Amino acid sequence: MIPECNDSLLRKFDPNQDYLWMWNPSKGKSGGILVAILLERFDVGSFKQGGFMLKMNLWDKVLKIKWNLLTVYGAAQEENKLSFLSELSHFCASSVLLKRKTPWMVYINTQTFFNSVIQFYELRELYMNGGLYTWSNNQENPILEKLDRILVTREWEDLFPQAMVNKLPREVSDHNPLIISSGKKSVYSFYSIQV
Repeated sequence: MIPECNDSLLRKFDPNQDYLWMWNPSKGKSGGILVAILLERFDVGSFKQGGFMLKMNLWDKVLKIKWNLLTVYGAAQEENKLSFLSELSHFCASSVLLKRKTPWMVYINTQTFFNSVIQFYELRELYMNGGLYTWSNNQENPILEKLDRILVTREWEDLFPQAMVNKLPREVSDHNPLIISSGKKSVYSFYSIQV
């Protein structure tokens, strides 16, 4: 529910300014995306924002490879679900990634998991440590859901076969932040939070 991220908020997460932060503003109580890329490890070649997603073309400085990160916040309202599905399909298809076999990862948050898009692009979910659920309504008798998932292509999984997702405690949002670690000795991570 944060319409804009200011420097004081970002310094809480990143006091040393080691990350490049990008975000999509929230629309009411949903839709906000906040992503951080470790500058020591990655260059961001380009990025594209949509109504429901944020895509970054990354250059891994250590492995000397290019891959893409797509962070998605699925439509919470029924009337927006067709627009969301259309945008997700367009972002995946327009990348021409499948033809070049460039590795890519999708961070997706949606109440309705769009199996047809996931199956078509042969995306796989990474295992998450730290619990089963990523969202709570924060009530006395809470409703707990797994709304946030990390999906990868086969090519990405081949590059990082020991990658894992770690769930962090909720502090700013009703979603848990997730950190994705490569599983390699030179561990790097991506910090994503739905705001």
